Amino acid sequence: MTTTIDVKTSNHLNAISLESIDLSVHFVGNISLRTVPEHIPIFVSIQLGDEWKDNFQPVVVSKPMSTNNMLSNSLPAEMFPFLPLPSQFDIHNDIEWESLAKEIEYHLLQEPTLDVVHPGCYALMREFFWMAFVSAFTSFPYGQWPFWDARIPLDGEFISGWMADLDERGSAHTPATVRESTWNLLKGAVEELLLIPIKRDS
Repeated sequence: MTTTIDVKTSNHLNAISLESIDLSVHFVGNISLRTVPEHIPIFVSIQLGDEWKDNFQPVVVSKPMSTNNMLSNSLPAEMFPFLPLPSQFDIHNDIEWESLAKEIEYHLLQEPTLDVVHPGCYALMREFFWMAFVSAFTSFPYGQWPFWDARIPLDGEFISGWMADLDERGSAHTPATVRESTWNLLKGAVEELLLIPIKRDS
């Protein structure tokens, strides 16, 4: 996934510098393997705009995040007012998924500067939108589906993976299996990153 972060500047007489930022990356999902590797490499790229890249050199330092740090860096659940979902939410009902996608779309666009002020919340909410949209229209981008607001880009880890795997999905990927798989991703993200249940109590 790709996102843009605004970094605060500091004044030093006639010059400026950029303040350091603490960036946390959460990984949602799992895979069953007989042999579990000790490490899995990921690739991180920091890029400044053309007008700044000759003046600032980013230095990336990685450190594992403990459970306590993960909890302290969890995203605020109140930024996601459509959660938890109703206890009767039916994951196999396309109408309910479409209704959820529309509700997420509303909250995603309600605050025009959400992507700047709360980039983490914006990125996760965008992931949730595409999960709901694809679960409502499991043949996307084929078949029939309504246009979504153009201010929401076709971007993010989930939808990028969905579009990249178009040719690999076969008849085994029925609407039911797509919705079950997406539900597990959504449930894991909500419970691990927002620390709330995916559904309200009955």
